Amino acid sequence: MENDKNFTRWLYAYGLVAFIGILAFSTVFWAMSFLLGYITSVFTYRLMTLSVLKSLNRPEGTRLKYVMSQQMMRFAIYFVILLGAAFVDNIEIILTFIGMLSVKIVMFVYILLKKEGNEWKLQCLKE
Repeated sequence: MENDKNFTRWLYAYGLVAFIGILAFSTVFWAMSFLLGYITSVFTYRLMTLSVLKSLNRPEGTRLKYVMSQQMMRFAIYFVILLGAAFVDNIEIILTFIGMLSVKIVMFVYILLKKEGNEWKLQCLKE
């Protein structure tokens, strides 16, 4: 549970820093495009964790069907958001897609780093 809290803090910090950085160096529309993708990414990540937890309470034969149907719903959400971003003039589809990768980017960095004691160490440099 502690790792989940740390990951969530990293995720929110990344979103805030990236949003402010994009807002400072580009237009409001680009920042809002990233924010749309970021919110979608956090929302679908939360849906994924809830579906996995709910699947553990289901009978063994229906777990896979439930998790796969939830995954298809998340893909449908991604599709609708990207399709909407493609047809709206003020939203940049590339930045929306990069925002949708936020959970994966933070997860990659979070996995590479490991907290040992009071300091963070790179996992790849571990002997």
